[in-house]
Amino acid sequence: MFINKFSSNNCGIKLEKDELVIASLEKLVKENSVGFAKIEIIGAVKNTTLGYVEGISGKYQWKSFSEQKELLSGLGTIAWDKDKNVPLIHCHVSLGNEDFSVIGGHLKEAQVAVVCEVILTILSEKKVYRKLDKNVNLKLWDFI
Repeated sequence: MFINKFSSNNCGIKLEKDELVIASLEKLVKENSVGFAKIEIIGAVKNTTLGYVEGISGKYQWKSFSEQKELLSGLGTIAWDKDKNVPLIHCHVSLGNEDFSVIGGHLKEAQVAVVCEVILTILSEKKVYRKLDKNVNLKLWDFI
């Protein structure tokens, strides 16, 4: 992983072949005291697991794809789990297939196939936590 700091709130991150996208970002967040941030990602990935949440059950259907895909767009936020005090990266991605069709979903994890470029914008050094919202059965931002 290479990091290029653009300003006090923005940096570019280059993830290299075979690095895990989510695990690498979680490590970076812990080591750099990121409290709340947004991410944008493009690149090429493999061994990707995507999720689709089933209504208000809060349960995800997971599907894994071993073959290389173009990471056309990834948008997400970084907050913290209120119960475990660990980073939670919530990222949705669009992935391009070799036949130019597109799939997408919640990114559980992916391995870099060639390279991934990430723009990290720090919104706050103060941690924003996610906690379980029983109305929708998902961990949502808790601004209290």
